Amino acid sequence: MASNKNFKASEHLLRSKGFAEGPDGIWRKAGSLPPDTPSGPNPKPPQRKQVRKKRAKAKAVPVCRSVAIVTVRTVRSRDYDGLGAAAKHYLDALRHCGLFADDSREHLEVLAVSEPVPHFSEEETIIEIYQLPQS
Repeated sequence: MASNKNFKASEHLLRSKGFAEGPDGIWRKAGSLPPDTPSGPNPKPPQRKQVRKKRAKAKAVPVCRSVAIVTVRTVRSRDYDGLGAAAKHYLDALRHCGLFADDSREHLEVLAVSEPVPHFSEEETIIEIYQLPQS
């Protein structure tokens, strides 16, 4: 009898705070009930999985072999072994544009050069690409 009394008191308290019991048995704030609640524990419809778009292939026919000269002009000296790696993102973007087929040794040779400059305003990275004729 005491548990029934507690349930009635709890129900009365919920109703006095603006809650209402929905058709699915869940107590929600009045006015936040969906217009027609579907039966079942999950009233949300299943989401469709997003399909990734494929990238468009470059229309230009890539040249068989290319040479890229990467000139890094900085105030502070750089390690020679990191100069080529510093231009990786630039070379990947140029590959996606269709300037060369792949960044492997068969298609692209990268030469890295470091040049000191006296002022920070003169710092820059220059990438020159030369296409070698097919033999």
